[in-house]
Amino acid sequence: MNLPESDHQFDALLKAAAGVRLADPLKFDASASSIEQVLHELQVHRIELEMQNESLRQSQVALEESRDRYMDFYDHSPVGYITLDAKGLIADINLTGVSMLGMNRKQLRQRRFSPSVDTNDRDRWLRYFVEALRQDGPMTCEIALLRADGSVIDVRLDTLRLCKAGAVTALRMVLTNIGERKAVEAALHTSQQNLAESEDRFSRFMEELPAAAFIKDSNCRMIYGNRYLENFLGVHFLPEKPTKDFVPSDIAQHMDDIDRLALERGRLVVEETVSGKDGEPRCFETHKFRISRPGKPVLLGGVAIDITERKLAEQQLRKLTATLESTVNERTAELRKLAGRLTRTEERERRLLAKELHDDLGQLLAAIKIRLTSLTRKALQPSIDRIVELVDKAEESARGIVRQLSPPLLSEMGVVSALDWLAQEMDKVFGLVVEIHVEGEPNRLDKENLAILYRSVRELLINVAKHAGVALARVTCIDDGVCLTVSVSDEGGGFDTRPRASKSPSKHVGFGLWSIDERISTLGGKMEVDSCPGGGTTIRLVLPYTVAAKEGSP
Repeated sequence: MNLPESDHQFDALLKAAAGVRLADPLKFDASASSIEQVLHELQVHRIELEMQNESLRQSQVALEESRDRYMDFYDHSPVGYITLDAKGLIADINLTGVSMLGMNRKQLRQRRFSPSVDTNDRDRWLRYFVEALRQDGPMTCEIALLRADGSVIDVRLDTLRLCKAGAVTALRMVLTNIGERKAVEAALHTSQQNLAESEDRFSRFMEELPAAAFIKDSNCRMIYGNRYLENFLGVHFLPEKPTKDFVPSDIAQHMDDIDRLALERGRLVVEETVSGKDGEPRCFETHKFRISRPGKPVLLGGVAIDITERKLAEQQLRKLTATLESTVNERTAELRKLAGRLTRTEERERRLLAKELHDDLGQLLAAIKIRLTSLTRKALQPSIDRIVELVDKAEESARGIVRQLSPPLLSEMGVVSALDWLAQEMDKVFGLVVEIHVEGEPNRLDKENLAILYRSVRELLINVAKHAGVALARVTCIDDGVCLTVSVSDEGGGFDTRPRASKSPSKHVGFGLWSIDERISTLGGKMEVDSCPGGGTTIRLVLPYTVAAKEGSP
């Protein structure tokens, strides 16, 4: 046998031989006689053992790594793993199971599992445990576990029994936490109950609603009608039926047009007249509105309130109001006529009183004055002079009263002369210059109406003198053949006429203007006020000749 030249070559040859020997151990010849061969065989056998040890060591390392991976998976699995023996004692448990029960592994091993079950589920657990020991296949149930801190978690148990030599040795259980699922299910159940209650309330409300309610799709087809509407039309609504199936086609077309307009605008209120099953037309105030649904076609909702009785009541009220207004107008006209007669009667009485004062009292005062002046006794002369002076004042006062009650010029010379005399009196008494402008022949009114008009102009001029703060006023008298219009104007401070909303005196329109307005109105005329703060004032008194003549007729 030739030996290799170096130790490295020799070791290589030994390893190769050992590899061959390991591949085929029967080729080893223990009966070799040569010492070199025996030595060679022993060395090869030693290398074989070393190679086997290395292989075993690598297998052990791989096994330990596999066991570590299994233990990591076992302990840190998202579910709990528990092994129970036939007596219900915990033989093994992973870390997830330990966390579920809230205790450490040492406390749990060889401890009964049943105390970790909630008292409400223990009977069910015991029946399940006994059944699991008998059944070959997997079993499942849901129970509540009682943790060490007193809290409760819901789990699902998946169990499979292990047998050896025909005897049950253990139960393998998988614990899955279903608390979140239970919470979701409970919330879903509550939501479903609330939804069912809400739908029930809505259904009851719609069915008992004392008005017609409906829902249509985006194509104006009826998909819901409440009991009121069904009873009114005498039909039973079926889904997706057009409006013309329930009402005449001409009315249905109009309703569909209104429905589309309501869908476009979002909300609409209309009045619709529809005949019911008895053929009697009824008027409804219908509120239509768009119902938006995310991701779904819009719907049209509507509530129709029967307003037939209200419409009839409004119609009757309008008739009653018209009748009442007519009656009020008639009574007002009669009262105005009576007031006019009263005013003219008052004016006649004034004229008679003035005549009596002039004819009787004036003559009496004149006679007294003549008699007094005829006395010649010098001793009485101062007293007589004083008496005469007082008589003169009394006579002048009487003439003033006569002029105020019924100006003689008014009846003798007409309204123009009376206004000229009034201008002189205003200048003399109040220092107010009055310009008179006349157009036409304003003398066609009767004496009573002229006297009322004259006295109204006098009051207006006195107001200018007292309140306008000016020294000039203008009186314009226009006769156009239809009306007699007398205007009194000034360029004074003026006043605000906007609050004058009624025919009653206020802080903006004094009692004097209000009484003039009432006085002219009783004669069938009107008073117009044109004024603003700082812009002067113009007040027009308008008396139609026809009305005045009518009012003056007996």
